[in-house]
Amino acid sequence: MTASSVLTDLAEVGFTVGSLSELRDSGVRYAKAIPVLISALLEAETPRDIELLARTLGTSWAGEAAFKALLWRYESLEGNGSSFDSARWAIGNSLEIMWDDRHFDQLARIAAESSNGRSRQMIVLGFGKSKQPDAVPLLLNLVHDPDVDGHAVLALVRHKDPRSREALQSKIRDSRAWVRKAALRGLQHITQSPN
Repeated sequence: MTASSVLTDLAEVGFTVGSLSELRDSGVRYAKAIPVLISALLEAETPRDIELLARTLGTSWAGEAAFKALLWRYESLEGNGSSFDSARWAIGNSLEIMWDDRHFDQLARIAAESSNGRSRQMIVLGFGKSKQPDAVPLLLNLVHDPDVDGHAVLALVRHKDPRSREALQSKIRDSRAWVRKAALRGLQHITQSPN
C-alpha cells in the first residue's frame, strides 16, 4: 500500500488530509480511520511507511484491533536488520501509549529479547503502567541491559516497589543525568512509601 493510496482510502471514510502527520496532529478523533490505518500497517513494506502508520495508530483510543496489529507488526519485523529499528521503536512507542496488560506475555517476550535492541525501549517503559505481578521482576532483569536500562529505571520508579531499591541505587551514578534523576526519585518514593 502506497502513501497516496492510504490517503485516498482515508478520504473515502471522511478524512481528507495531505499526510498521516496532518491527520495525527489534527486534534480530531479519527476512529473511523483506524481500520484503514490498520490495513495499511499490515501491508506496508518500507520502514518509513510503517513508522508513520504506527505513530498515527498510537492513540489511547485506537482500540484492541490496533494494538494487536501493532504487536503483530513489531514481531513481523524482528530479525529484519537495523533498517527497521526506527519503525520498531515507533511501534513500541505506540504500544506504550496504548498499554494493555492482556498482552503482557507477548510484550514481556519482546522486552526480554536483547536482539531487539533499542527498539524495545518504549515497551520496557510501558511496564511501568502494568498491574501484573511479574512486571517488577522483569524490569529488575532489564535494569542492567545497556539498550533499555534507563527506560527500565523509569518504569521501576512508577511501581514504587521496595524490591527495586538495590537496582535504583546502582543507577544513581549513571553517566546520564536523566537516569540518575529518575533513580533518585524512585529511591525517594520507596523511602516515603508506607510499604
